[in-house]
Amino acid sequence: RGDYLRHSRLIGGFRLRQERSKVGWELCRIPANIPEATWKRWLGKPCVPASPGYELAPEIGDAEAFAEPVRVEWLHPSMNSLKHLQRKTVDMEDGCANMTLKVALDPGAGDDVGGSGICLCNTCGEGSSFVGPWIDEQTQRVEIGFVVYNWQYGLYSMVSVNFFFNRGGHIHKIIDVRSAWANSFPGGFREVAVTVTCDLVWIVSLTYILF
Repeated sequence: RGDYLRHSRLIGGFRLRQERSKVGWELCRIPANIPEATWKRWLGKPCVPASPGYELAPEIGDAEAFAEPVRVEWLHPSMNSLKHLQRKTVDMEDGCANMTLKVALDPGAGDDVGGSGICLCNTCGEGSSFVGPWIDEQTQRVEIGFVVYNWQYGLYSMVSVNFFFNRGGHIHKIIDVRSAWANSFPGGFREVAVTVTCDLVWIVSLTYILF
């Protein structure tokens, strides 16, 4: 439990967060000759243009930066049962709707959290600043992030799975992995000697170029 691809171990859990766009009638782009009451009645909802728009395919640098994270949720496989995680993702998908029906279909689904009628999505149900499905029309980016440790190499890796929603209906996807050694000088004497030699050559070369 908690193993990832056999040789890595998940640290903590999965963090889900998103960037959200502004919402407002004044953000709509409508021909000036159409009466405001007419186009508002026709649209039936305000506009939510993304910023940035992600019309072009994002690059890896876009995945490394994050604006203002909101609607942060956590999944902890080492602490919660599989049924608990499944229930939480369902609650996130439908915004904790039809709780009575969920209890009727699976009465014991929430026993490990104090009751099957409890909404497991912390930013979806009543009492939160957002009400409704976790992903909605204001969502412009979703990131699923987690950290693993590979004990075969002594390597920490932070994985970021990113989904960019543009307003043309397309979803761009980028997976960004950044790794760091748990020990700055791993291995035996020969490996460390080679690493130190390469570092010195790089520093001397850089100094020669700059000065």
